[in-house]
Amino acid sequence: MTGAASRGYAYQTVYAYLATLIAEATGERKIRLPSLRDLASRLGVSVSTVQHAYQLLESEGRIISVPKSGYYAVAPPACPAPAAALATLTAEPDLLQSLYHHACAPGMWALHRSDPWPGDAFGQALTTREREIQRQHRSPDSHPLGEPALRRELAARYTQATHHRWCADDVYLAADLRATLDITLAALEIRGRTVMIATPASPVLLMALKAAGLDICELPLDMGGDLDLERAARYLRERSVALVVLSSTLNGPQGALMPDTTRQALAKLLDHHGTLVLEDDDHGELCFSNETPLREWVAPERLLVCGSFARTIGTEARYGYLLTPPQARSPMTTSVRQCLLQRNFHLPPVRQKAVARLYQRRAIDGQLRSLRNGLKLNIGRLVQQLDDSLGDLLSVPMPAGGSGVWVSSRHGIDARQVYDHLLKRRILIAPGPVFSSLGNHPQCLRIACPVNGLGLPGRVIAELRKALQSSRS
Repeated sequence: MTGAASRGYAYQTVYAYLATLIAEATGERKIRLPSLRDLASRLGVSVSTVQHAYQLLESEGRIISVPKSGYYAVAPPACPAPAAALATLTAEPDLLQSLYHHACAPGMWALHRSDPWPGDAFGQALTTREREIQRQHRSPDSHPLGEPALRRELAARYTQATHHRWCADDVYLAADLRATLDITLAALEIRGRTVMIATPASPVLLMALKAAGLDICELPLDMGGDLDLERAARYLRERSVALVVLSSTLNGPQGALMPDTTRQALAKLLDHHGTLVLEDDDHGELCFSNETPLREWVAPERLLVCGSFARTIGTEARYGYLLTPPQARSPMTTSVRQCLLQRNFHLPPVRQKAVARLYQRRAIDGQLRSLRNGLKLNIGRLVQQLDDSLGDLLSVPMPAGGSGVWVSSRHGIDARQVYDHLLKRRILIAPGPVFSSLGNHPQCLRIACPVNGLGLPGRVIAELRKALQSSRS
């Protein structure tokens, strides 16, 4: 593997090779993968290098280990041929389902992403720390509630950022953000109750709320990230709201910041009603400025915080995490523990320890500064390009963080029609309604920042103009 390995980290090349094997096995539902030693011999790398790749695939839920048999992967359903996919487009009633379905189609220009990483920027750092750990601990124990070292680091990081005090026993890890949300909502035992959420919101969050059997009550944000406090007060007064979901600082899809005055007033309102708060901090680290998080104004006994490493580290560690009220003040911890034990996650302990060391040695802070600086520069260029090319059709505010731009039509459009038009031309954008359970934000689109920082090709800009003009109401 001399050529490939010289261009990147060896285990990432092994990972890509295995992913190709899975993708090429169309029609096969159960695929046996090569053994560690066989693959190491075939590719000319060490067994530990191959093991790193397998651990990543296993953490993503793409492979399983069968005792005395080997590693297996369950192949995803084969994507239809492009022509067939486009022919069935109008038969897909669920916009989000359509978006996810076409995201894996070959040759698609993907402008729907929320992942800020162009690749696995922490690959080398994680590999180095994993090797250190394996030299020190030959067979680290797996912990069903999450690696204690990583839970300690998260508790310390959040305690440093707020007057609330957390310890490792207040922090829990799951396979990813969706699993974390499912466990949290199950532990709260609020099925059938009303949850109030500010939108646009993460589709993953909305799907979790829907799957939990909750009545979703939305508070739409304006283009500046502000909301109607009178509407929020009316909902809390007239409906039995069991949970309110709000962003910590940065609204992920929109890239906007709710004004401090609004957040403080909203926190005071929630305190008056004694409402439980779930703070979504999944995009908090991508904010371009230092902002006071919502949790500063929320009573600790009514506060939960969720997030994931997908935005800060990338695909190398997609684990989700939950911070609960301190044990001494809330029985919620017992319910969360029980739900986690029932799910029985098997998260790779070496990878979790490696992530913990990134935090412990502050290596992550430098990477995040570099990421934010790069995103701010690239997004600024994208905003300028869109404003210069499509400013007569779109309002394009500069976001306060994140990895894309949230734009709105100046003349009224149907975002679904724009989506359909672009999809037929192999361009995938995220229409505003996918960020709402009620189909709100029909005049808005989210466009991801190209990872190369060079802006959008002229062809994409031209197709965007055609789509916007043809869908004007």
